[in-house]
Amino acid sequence: MKKASNHIDFIGGSASIACAVHCAILPILFSFGIVNSHHWLANPIFEIIIILFSALFLYLSLWRGFVKGTTSKKILGIACVGLILILTHHFLGQLSAFVVMIGGIMLGGAHFYNYRGHKQKA
Repeated sequence: MKKASNHIDFIGGSASIACAVHCAILPILFSFGIVNSHHWLANPIFEIIIILFSALFLYLSLWRGFVKGTTSKKILGIACVGLILILTHHFLGQLSAFVVMIGGIMLGGAHFYNYRGHKQKA
């Protein structure tokens, strides 16, 4: 089960960091005119699906690890704050992409920190 948890942490962390990079770079590409259409990215259903996957990875890896005693409260707290920042941006909409970027980095960082902790224990 440790290997499955490691894979979930790696996938969840990679997806969160990719989301943060996407939120940081896409506005720059729009301003230079390199990307001209993003209708599928602006779709609320697409965003909700991504948020649900983030929450699923958080549950499968970090929450279950916390309940089993393999994930620290600090890691879980960082991930929860990151997810709350992402949710806040999505549902309030007035906050900038910077908030989502910070949330994605926090969530991805928590996954990678948890992944590293599992690797050191193995």
